[in-house]
Amino acid sequence: MNKRLFFSFSLFAILSFPFLTSCENESNSMLGNKDTAKRREFIVPTINNDTTTLCVNSLEDLRNSLTQVVNERENRLIQKGWTKVEEEQPQTRSVLRAKRRIRTDTVYIYRETVDLYSDPSVYANFNAKFSKSMVDSINKVVSPELRISTNKKYVCRWRLYGTYYNANDGEKVSARPSPLCGLVPNTKSSYTERGYSLYLYKTKENVNQYQMNSYQLRIQWENVSHKTIILDIDWPFFARHPSNIGSLGYQFIYAVSKRI
Repeated sequence: MNKRLFFSFSLFAILSFPFLTSCENESNSMLGNKDTAKRREFIVPTINNDTTTLCVNSLEDLRNSLTQVVNERENRLIQKGWTKVEEEQPQTRSVLRAKRRIRTDTVYIYRETVDLYSDPSVYANFNAKFSKSMVDSINKVVSPELRISTNKKYVCRWRLYGTYYNANDGEKVSARPSPLCGLVPNTKSSYTERGYSLYLYKTKENVNQYQMNSYQLRIQWENVSHKTIILDIDWPFFARHPSNIGSLGYQFIYAVSKRI
């Protein structure tokens, strides 16, 4: 494995802080905004001359913006030798159960992942306005002083959350529905959904490395030229780890199978 790839995965691991847990407690997970308990901070934003505003009225609007970020990272990964693992079909799963021993792992990722591949510009700030339904969903969770409005513009950016798995000899990793994960564009529809994209890299030592990527919309502050509160609202909201009340993160569920 070359040094750059080793460094990438080392940093990936340090920033991810994964914890394995059972899938049985998902229904008891509480959602929340990670930063609502922080001491309030303020900012005088840099003058923003960008008049383009993303109007988020539906998940389709988010998909159009997110797809640019996802495609940039995916193209860079492919250039580095990664391949995208397509979603497993239900009939394929049935065949695998008969031939392979399968376990399901759940990992919670609490911190943004540093993207060492993509051009930083894909994570640049942009302006957005939000529909009433999204505003109402956010305002039910955040503190009163952090509530947003439908008639205001906000400075936002996309953030990457990811984890990885180094497969043992004979192991295969498959994606599973992860309704408490971040966002990913649905390749079969015009919407975004909660979940992740799965990628595979075969090292020179013939080790299979799997990488899972999901994305978060960070609503940072109102687009104004005067002093304003830093919102740092994370969308979609994090899930609370069932065995650690104080920890909020995104939940990645995946299957690891091995031939019987």
